[in-house]
Amino acid sequence: MFLEMLGVLATFIGLFSFMPVMNHIRKTKKAEDFPFMALFFALVSNLIWIYYGHIKGTKATIFMGLCYVFVYGFILSVKINNP
Repeated sequence: MFLEMLGVLATFIGLFSFMPVMNHIRKTKKAEDFPFMALFFALVSNLIWIYYGHIKGTKATIFMGLCYVFVYGFILSVKINNP
């Protein structure tokens, strides 16, 4: 249980570090600083983490993967919709 909570805490700290970036992207509607390939690999990586978490039965890993898929998906959608 402690390790699961530690994983969730690490996820929140990591997501908190993205808040200024996401806020800037939301306000400016620009994400040109993020290369498509980096976003693609980040999304694929986190989808694999979700699968791994599902296989291992670790909820924190699944939660982390889903949160980061949301973050990278948001950045990618802004990049695609506002070139």
